[in-house]
Amino acid sequence: MGYLNLEDTIIVTIAAGLILKMTKRMSDKTSLILGLLFFSLGYILLSYFIHPILLILGMFLIAIGGLIYLPTLQTITANSIPENSRGTHLSILGLIGAFGGMLSSLFIWGMQYISELGITLIFITLGILIIANYLKVYKHAHLKNTAK
Repeated sequence: MGYLNLEDTIIVTIAAGLILKMTKRMSDKTSLILGLLFFSLGYILLSYFIHPILLILGMFLIAIGGLIYLPTLQTITANSIPENSRGTHLSILGLIGAFGGMLSSLFIWGMQYISELGITLIFITLGILIIANYLKVYKHAHLKNTAK
């Protein structure tokens, strides 16, 4: 676990600038979905495999996915919120992130009752639902913008 945290820290500190440059060329939608895809695949690898190389690959995908996904989400959120209530909305977004961290700790507790395959299927389902939700929101926003 310590090695995986170390890997995450090293990747974030070294790759942040490179990832930022690469994602500036992409649309917000593409970078958001790509980040979520990497993030989800990383957690799927961590939940099922025990081979160290696959665990390192999983943490690599989580770190890269987080570097792509989180800044894109914050930019989209900041651009879509009225300026007078931006601070409130962004603080709520931060609370949602903290809640997600607490919720993920339940999976550690749940692993003693649910098999690796069960946890993996939960992660696959959550990944698909989250990505599908963002795609639906983008489609709805695009239809709303073209109707104006």
